[in-house]
Amino acid sequence: MTKLKNCPFCNGKPDYAKDIYGLHIVQCSDCGVSFLPSGSYEELKKRWDKRVEKDLSEAHKVFYDTSGVQISTSIAKGIKAVLEL
Repeated sequence: MTKLKNCPFCNGKPDYAKDIYGLHIVQCSDCGVSFLPSGSYEELKKRWDKRVEKDLSEAHKVFYDTSGVQISTSIAKGIKAVLEL
């Protein structure tokens, strides 16, 4: 098995496990994000690693929303995208 890349959202360490049904699972040990379980490690790795190629340079920048709550730019971009639907 080849090693999984770091989290596509926060660059944290991935935790890999195989459940009692034989499904392969990955979850970030830092932010807790996970993908749907997969029947094979190769498929899980393909999905997890594909998203890591995004530019993470903006992920840890911080700003404050209108109510004074501190949020990262990556969260703010997601909120903006949802509000524009």
